[in-house]
Amino acid sequence: LGLGEAAARIVAFGATVYLARTLGASTYGVIVLATAVMLYLTFLTDCGVDALGVRDVAAAPEALPTLLPSTLGARLMVGVVLMVITVSVGALLPQPDGAILAAYAFTLPIFALGTRWVHLGLEQSGRASIGRLLSECVTVVLVLALVRGPDDLGRVPMAQVVGEGLGAIILLRLLPAPL
Repeated sequence: LGLGEAAARIVAFGATVYLARTLGASTYGVIVLATAVMLYLTFLTDCGVDALGVRDVAAAPEALPTLLPSTLGARLMVGVVLMVITVSVGALLPQPDGAILAAYAFTLPIFALGTRWVHLGLEQSGRASIGRLLSECVTVVLVLALVRGPDDLGRVPMAQVVGEGLGAIILLRLLPAPL
């Protein structure tokens, strides 16, 4: 788990350096602001599941068929509400800051569907690491392919949405069969 997390963070850091140099300081600042806001919103979307869900799954893996749908449903509802609010607020903010924040908001429902906590509770840390690493790699490949300068600012959150979405799908597909 530690090795996978370290690799994912190194990959993400490489994308950060690339974006900072490619977009320039003022344009990259728009990305920094949006990702800082998203950190708080993903914390709210999580509903404490990443911290407590691992314990719950480990204690009663047989309860997972009922726990998973209700937990993901509640998180998804929170994520969608926060996304709608963020997109609405983004429309009122100065541009391009508001548009970029609104675009990043589409990661909230995807984050809500994350099942990393299930894999960790089932002691499948390798699967959790693979999902995270593949997500970061896809995001970085898209950033490197699509972002060439400040005019490509809007492509950065799109790459994040696609990368996070792929990671969520992979982890959902890797869940044990009876679910």
